[in-house]
Amino acid sequence: LSGIYKFVYWKYICEKEWSTWNPREMQIDHIIPITKGGTTTRSNLSVTCRKCNHSKSNMTYDELIEWCRHVISIYELSKKTE
Repeated sequence: LSGIYKFVYWKYICEKEWSTWNPREMQIDHIIPITKGGTTTRSNLSVTCRKCNHSKSNMTYDELIEWCRHVISIYELSKKTE
């Protein structure tokens, strides 16, 4: 599914955080970014809210997960040193 059909199918639910959003906040995200060889095919598209799409930027999902783990570990270390 693509475009408005995918938005309607998912009922404006962000696939990253499973929250319902205003239709104006929804975007199509490339799972593998165009800058990293991704295509604009159905299998490489995901419906996300603007916040999640901008947070992911041009990272792949694996890179995003690794980045999140890194941020969490820094946060946990800062809590231990307080």
